[in-house]
Amino acid sequence: MIPVAYRFNIDYNDFPSGGPSTSNFGQTNVNLVNGHIYFPIQAGYTSAKKIGKWHPSIMAGVNLSQLNEYGLQSGSSYSDDSHVNHPIQNIRVNFPEHKPWLSYTVNARASKTLRNGNQIFFGVNANFSGVRYNSGQYNLYQTSGKQSGTFSDTGSYVALQFGYSLVRRYKEPEKFNR
Repeated sequence: MIPVAYRFNIDYNDFPSGGPSTSNFGQTNVNLVNGHIYFPIQAGYTSAKKIGKWHPSIMAGVNLSQLNEYGLQSGSSYSDDSHVNHPIQNIRVNFPEHKPWLSYTVNARASKTLRNGNQIFFGVNANFSGVRYNSGQYNLYQTSGKQSGTFSDTGSYVALQFGYSLVRRYKEPEKFNR
């Protein structure tokens, strides 16, 4: 599944006829697109760990993806006192890529095991895809005019990672004496 989500907050003073109430309006729309086939293949290397030393690890791979859906559309509107329907916003997302495509991923990080057994790590994670798997248009209707635009996504990203793992030390069981 691929999540397609957006959030908007609207001040009704920005709309013709002031909207249905004096309060502002906010909405979150989330749609899950079914039919996304995703198959990752990754390999990595981690050096032997010693307490108190930083150790690098690296993982790289290729991901095979395919979409079976063609798109989705969503919108919001309100009715004024005269029962006239006014659009607030709409969005249309298309999934133009229906053939399988590859994306490439790499993850490099350094970790350190502390004396108490806990672990700390820092890293960089990157994913690259040359295929634009979704694109779309959006419209926002205000008294100042209609704002519209387009967007697209390849799924490429670079991310920083950090973490701290709490580990309970293994304790040998005590011998049972009668």
